[in-house]
Formats: sequence, structure tokens, C-alpha cells
Amino acid sequence: MANNIRSAIIAEGGGQKGIFTAGVLDAFLEKKFTPFDLKVGVSAGAQNLAVSTSLNMRHV
Repeated sequence: MANNIRSAIIAEGGGQKGIFTAGVLDAFLEKKFTPFDLKVGVSAGAQNLAVSTSLNMRHV
């Protein structure tokens, strides 16, 4: 089976790390920088990626 994944983002969990990740993802959205084929997150990182993916980051 061919692997077509070209780029991925991994977002970690944790209080302060989650807040930082939310800011980074928000900046990515502002710049329309969304090249990721695969998104993986744990805890707060998973929540941040879900919101970012739905393009509603301002509602967090």
C-alpha cells in the first residue's frame, strides 16, 4: 500500500504547551498555512487541532 502522507503535525498536550500550540495554530490559520496531510494530537493538542481543522480557532 502506498503512503501518500507528505507532511504531518503533532500537537502535544499539557496546560502551557496547549496554550502555546493554540497560538501557533491560530497564526497558521491567519497566514493560511495549512499544508498538513496528517494531524495527530494528545489531550489539549487534540482539541486544538480539532478546532483548528474546523477553522473556528477564535471560538476556543
